[in-house]
Amino acid sequence: MYSIGALARRSGVSVKVIRYYGNIGLLPPAGTTEAGYRRYGDAELARLHQIAILRFLGASLHQIRQVLAREEDLAGLLSAQARAVDAEIEPSARTAKRHSSGPTVVGGRFVIYMAF
Repeated sequence: MYSIGALARRSGVSVKVIRYYGNIGLLPPAGTTEAGYRRYGDAELARLHQIAILRFLGASLHQIRQVLAREEDLAGLLSAQARAVDAEIEPSARTAKRHSSGPTVVGGRFVIYMAF
């Protein structure tokens, strides 16, 4: 069993965020000590890793809750996230293409737009 601090060190997620996830029911502790300290096991560590990965991919806490409860398909969520990223990239790609003819000055700085 891990203390909340040990779980934070092992996962790279802050104690504050782990407490928040516990308070909203996303990451309940495996148990508590007589003094009321939260204790976590390997299953909670694995769940926290899943949550962290989904947050990194841009999923909302609501979406994560649905995926972990198997109410939403993980493949569908990832597909939706990929479409959202594509939608964000598209305007930047058009701007880069429009400015790819050469350098320009923006805000008093010399800028070279490069398409990638």
